Amino acid sequence: MSRPPLILREARASDRTVVIAVTGDLVLTNSNELEAAIESAFAAGRIRVVLDLAGITHVDTPGLALMVRLQERCEARGGGLAVAALPRSFDEIVDQLRLARRLRLVGSVEAALEPPER
Repeated sequence: MSRPPLILREARASDRTVVIAVTGDLVLTNSNELEAAIESAFAAGRIRVVLDLAGITHVDTPGLALMVRLQERCEARGGGLAVAALPRSFDEIVDQLRLARRLRLVGSVEAALEPPER
């Protein structure tokens, strides 16, 4: 059974923020595509990244680990990463891996674009 392809689309951007809509499966074999898109955003001076995951169908452990690494890299640049609209089907793995402690998880892109609470 083949997996849905990973589709990345820059949905919205400002001078310092980029929103990347992710559709399909984010797995070890294609996570480099997301990493390259974030690197391109960094090169363009964007330090805040919003991953719109409303269209994600599967994320494996390397894909989740990539999100944590991307969060750290955004913070090192003085920005941050927000994970928006992660489907409820991922709640169990998020809880098991305690990702809510490591990632800014929000219900929508709009909420992600608001400044994080300190």
